[in-house]
Amino acid sequence: MGMLKPATNIKISQADALKIFEWLHGKSGLKTSDMTKEDQGMAQTIMVEMLDASFAVGFIEALFRSSVKVPSGPAAVIKAFLKGAGKNLLKYKDKDDIKKMLKKPIIYKMIYNTVKLKTKSLWAIRISIGEW
Repeated sequence: MGMLKPATNIKISQADALKIFEWLHGKSGLKTSDMTKEDQGMAQTIMVEMLDASFAVGFIEALFRSSVKVPSGPAAVIKAFLKGAGKNLLKYKDKDDIKKMLKKPIIYKMIYNTVKLKTKSLWAIRISIGEW
């Protein structure tokens, strides 16, 4: 996760932006109406980063699980991997897969902790002076 830049094509609301920040950093005393377009963009960027990273971790997890079972022959390893990774790869394939992902989104705890740590100071500055 490099330097985050607020998204310019904002898809989330002020309320959702505040919920994302409160989920990461706890209550801040800010109200929904305090959320700016830049706040919304930053919250959206953070969420995309977390989902992308969790997708990548899920892919690696599927590879790991397929190799740990040590099925017979390379074809069996590939098949086992695709079964495990398919959950992650197919989530973005079509609308039905996206709906399934929305019902049960996966963000790994290590991703959450990393993002929380990397955005903690930025969020503290935002709360104290009102801008990023």
